Amino acid sequence: MNTPFIKMNGAGNDFIIFDARQNPVHLNLSQVRALSARDHPVTRGCDQLIVMEPTPEADVFMRIYNADGGEVNACGNATRCVGWIMMDKKKVGNAKVKTNADTLQCEINLWGAGLAGWKDATGLVTANMGIPKFSWQDIPLSHPVDTLHVPLETEGLNDPICVSMGNPHVVFFVPEINLIHRIEKVGAQLQRHPLFPKGVNVSIAYVTGNSLSGQIFMRVWERGVGLTASCGTAACAVKVGAVKRELLSGDKYHTLTLQNPPAGQTLMSRVDKDGYVFLHGPVQVEFEGTVEI
Repeated sequence: MNTPFIKMNGAGNDFIIFDARQNPVHLNLSQVRALSARDHPVTRGCDQLIVMEPTPEADVFMRIYNADGGEVNACGNATRCVGWIMMDKKKVGNAKVKTNADTLQCEINLWGAGLAGWKDATGLVTANMGIPKFSWQDIPLSHPVDTLHVPLETEGLNDPICVSMGNPHVVFFVPEINLIHRIEKVGAQLQRHPLFPKGVNVSIAYVTGNSLSGQIFMRVWERGVGLTASCGTAACAVKVGAVKRELLSGDKYHTLTLQNPPAGQTLMSRVDKDGYVFLHGPVQVEFEGTVEI
Protein backbone atom coordinates (compact mmCIF):
# COMPACT_ATOMS: atom_id res chain seq x y z
CA MET A 1 0.00 0.00 0.00
CA ASN A 2 1.39 3.40 -0.98
CA THR A 3 1.76 5.91 1.86
CA PRO A 4 1.94 9.70 1.29
CA PHE A 5 5.01 11.61 2.46
CA ILE A 6 6.46 15.11 2.30
CA LYS A 7 10.12 15.73 1.60
CA MET A 8 11.36 18.87 3.37
CA ASN A 9 14.60 20.43 4.47
CA GLY A 10 15.59 22.90 7.17
CA ALA A 11 18.74 24.77 6.11
CA GLY A 12 19.68 21.76 3.99
CA ASN A 13 19.06 19.16 6.72
CA ASP A 14 16.52 16.96 4.90
CA PHE A 15 13.62 14.83 6.09
CA ILE A 16 11.02 12.36 4.88
CA ILE A 17 7.85 13.14 6.84
CA PHE A 18 4.87 10.78 7.21
CA ASP A 19 1.57 12.03 8.63
CA ALA A 20 0.29 9.22 10.87
CA ARG A 21 -2.26 11.24 12.83
CA GLN A 22 -5.20 9.54 11.10
CA ASN A 23 -3.66 6.36 9.66
CA PRO A 24 -0.82 4.84 11.71
CA VAL A 25 2.57 4.30 10.08
CA HIS A 26 4.70 1.57 11.66
CA LEU A 27 8.30 1.23 10.54
CA ASN A 28 10.95 -1.31 11.45
CA LEU A 29 14.70 -0.81 11.34
CA SER A 30 15.21 -2.12 7.83
CA GLN A 31 12.34 -0.03 6.44
CA VAL A 32 13.74 3.18 7.95
CA ARG A 33 17.18 2.42 6.53
CA ALA A 34 15.77 1.63 3.08
CA LEU A 35 13.59 4.75 2.91
CA SER A 36 16.47 6.92 4.16
CA ALA A 37 19.03 5.59 1.68
CA ARG A 38 20.24 8.20 -0.81
CA ASP A 39 19.74 5.80 -3.70
CA HIS A 40 16.04 5.21 -2.93
CA PRO A 41 14.26 5.88 -6.24
CA VAL A 42 11.21 7.58 -4.69
CA THR A 43 12.23 9.33 -1.47
CA ARG A 44 15.82 10.14 -2.60
CA GLY A 45 16.91 9.53 0.98
CA CYS A 46 17.18 11.78 4.03
CA ASP A 47 19.10 12.60 7.18
CA GLN A 48 16.14 11.79 9.42
CA LEU A 49 12.80 10.11 8.88
CA ILE A 50 9.88 11.68 10.75
CA VAL A 51 6.48 10.25 11.70
CA MET A 52 3.83 12.74 12.88
CA GLU A 53 1.50 11.12 15.42
CA PRO A 54 -1.50 12.35 17.44
CA THR A 55 -1.13 13.59 21.01
CA PRO A 56 -3.47 15.42 23.39
CA GLU A 57 -0.55 17.44 24.77
CA ALA A 58 0.37 19.42 21.63
CA ASP A 59 -0.58 19.95 18.00
CA VAL A 60 1.44 16.91 17.01
CA PHE A 61 3.90 14.32 18.34
CA MET A 62 7.06 13.96 16.26
CA ARG A 63 8.78 10.55 16.18
CA ILE A 64 12.36 10.81 14.89
CA TYR A 65 14.52 8.15 13.24
CA ASN A 66 18.11 8.68 12.15
CA ALA A 67 19.11 7.35 8.74
CA ASP A 68 20.69 4.31 10.39
CA GLY A 69 17.27 3.34 11.79
CA GLY A 70 17.84 4.35 15.40
CA GLU A 71 15.12 6.37 17.14
CA VAL A 72 16.28 9.63 18.77
CA ASN A 73 14.61 12.20 20.99
CA ALA A 74 15.33 15.57 19.37
CA CYS A 75 15.96 17.25 16.04
CA GLY A 76 15.86 21.04 15.79
CA ASN A 77 15.43 21.43 12.03
CA ALA A 78 12.80 18.67 11.89
CA THR A 79 10.91 20.46 14.66
CA ARG A 80 10.87 23.60 12.54
CA CYS A 81 9.69 21.66 9.46
CA VAL A 82 6.92 19.83 11.31
CA GLY A 83 5.93 23.09 12.99
CA TRP A 84 5.64 24.63 9.50
CA ILE A 85 3.30 21.82 8.36
CA MET A 86 1.06 22.20 11.40
CA MET A 87 0.89 25.98 11.07
CA ASP A 88 -0.06 25.65 7.41
CA LYS A 89 -2.82 23.14 8.15
CA LYS A 90 -4.34 25.36 10.84
CA LYS A 91 -3.50 28.66 9.09
CA VAL A 92 -1.99 30.04 12.29
CA GLY A 93 1.37 31.53 13.19
CA ASN A 94 2.43 29.13 15.94
CA ALA A 95 2.33 25.44 16.80
CA LYS A 96 3.41 23.07 19.56
CA VAL A 97 5.48 20.03 18.61
CA LYS A 98 5.97 17.30 21.20
CA THR A 99 9.00 15.02 21.10
CA ASN A 100 10.33 12.39 23.47
CA ALA A 101 12.54 15.13 24.92
CA ASP A 102 10.18 18.09 25.33
CA THR A 103 7.22 20.05 23.96
CA LEU A 104 8.54 22.81 21.71
CA GLN A 105 6.90 26.01 20.48
CA CYS A 106 7.32 27.06 16.83
CA GLU A 107 6.53 30.40 15.17
CA ILE A 108 6.49 31.34 11.50
CA ASN A 109 7.76 34.31 9.51
CA LEU A 110 7.30 34.03 5.75
CA TRP A 111 9.47 35.45 3.01
CA GLY A 112 7.01 37.08 0.62
CA ALA A 113 4.42 34.27 0.65
CA GLY A 114 1.09 33.81 2.37
CA LEU A 115 0.36 30.77 4.49
CA ALA A 116 -1.75 29.31 1.68
CA GLY A 117 1.34 29.19 -0.54
CA TRP A 118 3.48 27.01 1.69
CA LYS A 119 4.06 24.31 -0.94
CA ASP A 120 5.89 26.78 -3.16
CA ALA A 121 7.38 28.98 -0.48
CA THR A 122 10.60 29.14 1.43
CA GLY A 123 10.08 30.55 4.90
CA LEU A 124 11.65 31.20 8.24
CA VAL A 125 10.56 29.26 11.28
CA THR A 126 11.75 29.80 14.85
CA ALA A 127 11.61 27.01 17.44
CA ASN A 128 12.03 27.38 21.18
CA MET A 129 14.28 24.38 21.81
CA GLY A 130 13.94 24.49 25.61
CA ILE A 131 16.58 24.76 28.31
CA PRO A 132 19.86 22.88 27.75
CA LYS A 133 21.06 20.40 30.35
CA PHE A 134 24.65 20.16 31.55
CA SER A 135 24.64 17.44 34.22
CA TRP A 136 26.63 14.38 33.17
CA GLN A 137 23.64 12.12 33.87
CA ASP A 138 21.32 14.10 31.57
CA ILE A 139 23.63 14.14 28.55
CA PRO A 140 24.38 11.21 29.36
CA LEU A 141 28.05 10.50 30.05
CA SER A 142 29.43 7.24 31.38
CA HIS A 143 30.88 8.85 34.53
CA PRO A 144 30.98 12.22 36.33
CA VAL A 145 33.07 14.98 34.72
CA ASP A 146 32.99 18.77 34.54
CA THR A 147 30.81 19.06 31.42
CA LEU A 148 31.99 22.64 30.76
CA HIS A 149 35.60 21.44 30.54
CA VAL A 150 35.60 17.79 29.54
CA PRO A 151 38.98 16.00 29.81
CA LEU A 152 38.86 14.68 26.25
CA GLU A 153 41.58 15.12 23.64
CA THR A 154 41.94 13.84 20.09
CA GLU A 155 43.63 14.98 16.85
CA GLY A 156 44.85 18.16 18.57
CA LEU A 157 41.34 19.01 19.82
CA ASN A 158 40.76 19.35 23.56
CA ASP A 159 38.71 20.88 26.39
CA PRO A 160 35.24 20.45 24.84
CA ILE A 161 31.85 21.27 26.34
CA CYS A 162 29.16 18.60 26.64
CA VAL A 163 25.46 19.55 26.65
CA SER A 164 22.09 17.95 26.05
CA MET A 165 19.62 19.66 23.72
CA GLY A 166 17.31 16.67 24.14
CA ASN A 167 20.13 14.70 22.52
CA PRO A 168 23.84 14.51 23.46
CA HIS A 169 26.41 16.94 22.04
CA VAL A 170 30.13 17.50 22.44
CA VAL A 171 31.52 20.82 21.14
CA PHE A 172 35.17 21.72 20.51
CA PHE A 173 36.08 25.41 20.09
CA VAL A 174 39.18 25.97 17.99
CA PRO A 175 41.46 29.03 17.44
CA GLU A 176 41.73 28.65 13.65
CA ILE A 177 38.92 28.10 11.16
CA ASN A 178 40.78 25.40 9.21
CA LEU A 179 40.70 23.18 12.32
CA ILE A 180 36.95 22.66 11.95
CA HIS A 181 37.71 20.29 9.08
CA ARG A 182 39.15 17.77 11.53
CA ILE A 183 35.53 16.64 11.97
CA GLU A 184 36.22 14.23 9.09
CA LYS A 185 38.74 12.41 11.31
CA VAL A 186 37.11 12.62 14.72
CA GLY A 187 33.35 12.46 14.04
CA ALA A 188 32.87 8.73 13.66
CA GLN A 189 35.55 8.02 16.27
CA LEU A 190 33.99 10.14 19.02
CA GLN A 191 30.44 9.14 18.14
CA ARG A 192 31.25 5.73 19.65
CA HIS A 193 33.63 6.88 22.41
CA PRO A 194 33.13 5.07 25.76
CA LEU A 195 32.39 8.41 27.45
CA PHE A 196 29.09 8.54 25.53
CA PRO A 197 26.99 5.43 26.24
CA LYS A 198 24.21 6.58 23.87
CA GLY A 199 26.54 8.06 21.28
CA VAL A 200 27.05 11.77 20.70
CA ASN A 201 26.78 14.50 18.06
CA VAL A 202 30.21 16.05 17.50
CA SER A 203 30.75 19.71 16.54
CA ILE A 204 33.91 21.73 15.93
CA ALA A 205 33.37 25.49 15.98
CA TYR A 206 35.35 28.64 15.28
CA VAL A 207 34.06 31.93 16.72
CA THR A 208 35.05 35.18 15.03
CA GLY A 209 34.35 38.79 16.03
CA ASN A 210 33.30 40.17 19.39
CA SER A 211 30.62 38.94 21.77
CA LEU A 212 27.90 41.10 20.17
CA SER A 213 28.68 41.04 16.46
CA GLY A 214 30.56 37.75 16.24
CA GLN A 215 29.59 34.75 14.19
CA ILE A 216 30.30 31.04 14.23
CA PHE A 217 31.67 28.72 11.57
CA MET A 218 31.18 25.07 12.39
CA ARG A 219 31.10 21.51 11.15
CA VAL A 220 29.06 18.72 12.69
CA TRP A 221 28.93 14.95 12.68
CA GLU A 222 25.50 13.59 13.59
CA ARG A 223 25.34 10.23 15.33
CA GLY A 224 23.62 7.71 13.10
CA VAL A 225 23.86 10.03 10.09
CA GLY A 226 27.40 11.34 9.62
CA LEU A 227 28.15 14.63 7.86
CA THR A 228 24.97 16.59 7.13
CA ALA A 229 24.28 19.94 5.49
CA SER A 230 23.17 21.27 8.87
CA CYS A 231 22.05 20.19 12.34
CA GLY A 232 19.70 22.36 14.41
CA THR A 233 20.40 20.96 17.85
CA ALA A 234 24.15 21.13 17.13
CA ALA A 235 23.77 24.82 16.22
CA CYS A 236 22.01 25.35 19.56
CA ALA A 237 24.67 23.39 21.44
CA VAL A 238 27.44 25.45 19.85
CA LYS A 239 25.68 28.75 20.65
CA VAL A 240 25.11 27.63 24.25
CA GLY A 241 28.75 26.57 24.53
CA ALA A 242 29.95 29.90 23.12
CA VAL A 243 27.86 31.72 25.72
CA LYS A 244 29.24 29.53 28.52
CA ARG A 245 32.79 30.25 27.34
CA GLU A 246 31.93 33.99 27.17
CA LEU A 247 32.76 34.08 23.47
CA LEU A 248 29.32 35.41 22.51
CA SER A 249 26.50 37.16 24.31
CA GLY A 250 23.38 35.14 25.02
CA ASP A 251 20.21 37.14 24.33
CA LYS A 252 21.12 38.08 20.77
CA TYR A 253 20.82 36.06 17.59
CA HIS A 254 24.17 35.03 16.15
CA THR A 255 24.70 33.46 12.74
CA LEU A 256 26.06 29.92 12.58
CA THR A 257 27.42 28.95 9.18
CA LEU A 258 27.61 25.22 8.57
CA GLN A 259 30.67 24.22 6.57
CA ASN A 260 29.59 20.65 5.87
CA PRO A 261 29.09 20.09 2.15
CA PRO A 262 27.30 21.81 0.59
CA ALA A 263 28.96 24.56 2.62
CA GLY A 264 27.23 27.81 3.46
CA GLN A 265 23.97 26.73 5.10
CA THR A 266 23.12 29.16 7.92
CA LEU A 267 21.07 29.04 11.08
CA MET A 268 20.67 31.55 13.90
CA SER A 269 20.39 30.96 17.61
CA ARG A 270 20.02 32.92 20.83
CA VAL A 271 19.65 32.18 24.54
CA ASP A 272 17.16 34.28 26.49
CA LYS A 273 17.52 35.50 30.08
CA ASP A 274 15.66 32.44 31.39
CA GLY A 275 17.99 30.03 29.63
CA TYR A 276 15.70 28.99 26.75
CA VAL A 277 17.46 28.40 23.43
CA PHE A 278 15.87 29.57 20.17
CA LEU A 279 16.69 28.17 16.72
CA HIS A 280 15.85 30.28 13.68
CA GLY A 281 16.27 29.49 10.00
CA PRO A 282 14.73 28.53 6.66
CA VAL A 283 12.49 25.57 5.86
CA GLN A 284 11.53 24.37 2.42
CA VAL A 285 9.17 21.82 0.89
CA GLU A 286 11.08 19.90 -1.78
CA PHE A 287 8.33 17.61 -3.09
CA GLU A 288 5.46 15.32 -2.10
CA GLY A 289 4.90 11.72 -3.10
CA THR A 290 3.76 8.27 -2.12
CA VAL A 291 5.93 5.26 -1.35
CA GLU A 292 5.28 1.60 -0.72
CA ILE A 293 6.21 0.57 2.81
